Amino acid sequence: YYLLEEKIHHIKRPNMILESYPWKEDLLKMAKLIDRYNTPSHFRWNSEKTYYNLEKTIFTSAFIIRKLIDCKKVSDEVEFYRFDKLLKYKSAKKFDNIHKWIDDKSYEWGKHAKVSLCARYICNSLIHSLIFGFSFQNDKVYSFFIASDKDKDSFLLEIPLNLWVNYMTYVGEDGEKHRPIMLHRA
Repeated sequence: YYLLEEKIHHIKRPNMILESYPWKEDLLKMAKLIDRYNTPSHFRWNSEKTYYNLEKTIFTSAFIIRKLIDCKKVSDEVEFYRFDKLLKYKSAKKFDNIHKWIDDKSYEWGKHAKVSLCARYICNSLIHSLIFGFSFQNDKVYSFFIASDKDKDSFLLEIPLNLWVNYMTYVGEDGEKHRPIMLHRA
């Protein structure tokens, strides 16, 4: 116990994220990556790699954004940013870890509500998602569907991909506009 207490006493970093610039830069690169991969030619050429890159980028960006918010490394506008006119579909069945795919009978597709949700909620839903899928238009991803482990039996959200990419860019451009000067120990 004493050794642990001594080690904790010597920790110099007050936050999990010391400098936000590299994280925000990554978000800007990820937004460009989504635009680069979300094309009909990428889906025709190598659909598995394209799915992987889009999924990984969406999930990773949600985690980064949530951590930036939690560590107070972004403005209040980023934290309280709202996604308006999202579609919310009521669940028509129960889901579990084995039966978690989206099909015609999963949700009440003909009935939906338009909702406005804060960015933190969307990030948490992605981080804790049990259900995730893409919707296509013109042979590329138009939107993604998510339901968290908590909400899976209640509803499914549809998030237009361009809204998510715009938000990633918004977060990436929040605050600092240039690379900070890093001081090194001698």
